[in-house]
Amino acid sequence: MGIVCFEGDPPYELLVTKNGKATAAGGIVRLILPVSAPGPDPQERKIELLLRFGHASRLSAALRGAANDAQKNAQGDD
Repeated sequence: MGIVCFEGDPPYELLVTKNGKATAAGGIVRLILPVSAPGPDPQERKIELLLRFGHASRLSAALRGAANDAQKNAQGDD
């Protein structure tokens, strides 16, 4: 696997992702997120996360809740 390098102090560049893919392999969930950082020469890279099924389940619930909140916030901005 490649090396992820964060340079400087937080906050770091915003990474943009779309169309992530998750697959199950035994008791592990493999999550692949294609990401690109804005800039003069943006290049897409894939970040792969391997999660135990329990962690993946909790992350799914947390993402679902945050997505619902974000949707409500976006509707309030109209």
